[in-house]
Amino acid sequence: MSEKAEAMYKESISNAQKILKGKKENFARLQREVINQGACVSCGACVASCDQLAFEDGKPKLVGKCTVCGVCYNQCPRTSTTQPEQIGAYIAAYTGKSKLDKVKGQDGGIVTSLLLYALKNKIVDAAVVTSKDSEQPWKPVPKVVTSEKEILESSGSFYSHSQVVPALSKAMRSGYKSVAFVGTPCKIDAVFKMQNSPVGLVHLFKGTNVLRIGLFCMDSFSINGLHTFFEEKNGVPLTDITKMNIKEGKFRVTLRNNGEKEWPIADLDSIRSSSCDFCTDLTSEKADISVGSIGSQPGFSTIIVRTNAGMELLNKAVKDGYLEFKPLSEEDLTKVLNIGRVKKNHRYKPRDKPLFVLESPPCKLDGFAPSDSQPAKPLVKFGETELVGKGQSKVRVTLRNDTVDCLEDLKVRIIHKGETSEDVVAWEILIPEWLSSQALQFEYPRVEGEKEYIFEVQNKKGDTVFTKKISAVDLTKK
Repeated sequence: MSEKAEAMYKESISNAQKILKGKKENFARLQREVINQGACVSCGACVASCDQLAFEDGKPKLVGKCTVCGVCYNQCPRTSTTQPEQIGAYIAAYTGKSKLDKVKGQDGGIVTSLLLYALKNKIVDAAVVTSKDSEQPWKPVPKVVTSEKEILESSGSFYSHSQVVPALSKAMRSGYKSVAFVGTPCKIDAVFKMQNSPVGLVHLFKGTNVLRIGLFCMDSFSINGLHTFFEEKNGVPLTDITKMNIKEGKFRVTLRNNGEKEWPIADLDSIRSSSCDFCTDLTSEKADISVGSIGSQPGFSTIIVRTNAGMELLNKAVKDGYLEFKPLSEEDLTKVLNIGRVKKNHRYKPRDKPLFVLESPPCKLDGFAPSDSQPAKPLVKFGETELVGKGQSKVRVTLRNDTVDCLEDLKVRIIHKGETSEDVVAWEILIPEWLSSQALQFEYPRVEGEKEYIFEVQNKKGDTVFTKKISAVDLTKK
């Protein structure tokens, strides 16, 4: 091995460390996001970049002390660390808002203003947008629009899938030569493929030019699910909601009386579209121009220009006074990049909730004395507890590994306490491997005379790493 080359290689690592200083990317993050999720391809890029790493049992492992330099994380082919990887290729990024008083958009009203300008100046003959259903509140209805009134009526965002591509097909068959298409990343992907695939219908039709205006999107929900969540579970009629928005991990709604309500986005997981589990595109990477709220102040929109056509449209709309913008700051762009990376790496997270059903006779616990205090740093996060089965004969609890590591050899048990201190029984199960961020469900039969449930998780040493008490009365009320 050449000493000169070896010195140059070490200098390369040192330079990478200087560039990454302060970014807080380390092996623990690589382990959490890639290795523990089964996404590691065993290429050895991380091991090649750090003397503190080695392959053991076919996986990269830390054999020394991590210096949190982030070099290993940035070599991995499964992590998203560069701008094109996180939000796609682009020409420029801005923050802006409409200058038209009549525009009442989702945030800055950028999409509505661009459509108004493009239609008035005959850059497009029509636009494919999503509007509200007149009879079913917040049900998305795809439309081909050709007037200012229709564009203004379609402003705002929906959080349910809209079948907009058939509307594009209708516009093409109606003879429109140039059409603006507004959609979320998955819909933009469809149109991009139809334009660029050798057998794509837009490509083969050759009669229509399509300008792709993409929306930022993190999640989509079923319209029936939204009805159940808001109206049945939370007593908020959909007719009272004037705006929906997802920001900072919250699902927020604005009401007709100008009041606001919000819920953790995790509360809507059960009605989330299954297709969102497979989407890694936050910012509509295949659009001509992308628009969203992440990275901008309230009342403004983030604008990512990706093609010359998108840049030309934006500049002309600004010149004619339809909107204003300024460059997105590095700090605000970083916010977009970080969320983009979260969605990219979401593909490696467990998407299912394995269910463990225990029907075997419980064990009797003599002299049982549960801990009254939660461990200082519980390894497990408590999820939903519900009664299931015919006649609500079973208890089902969801627990999540809340650490960055894969937990091994854990004992999970549910304990039933009856009327007397001696009336204590428990069901137990051993979990050999529990991946980081993975949720598991445990289902146990109820017993007669139940009074209290105690959920416990112990490590292989017998130490309690999580404990939770629930009143049987409270559970029945739920």
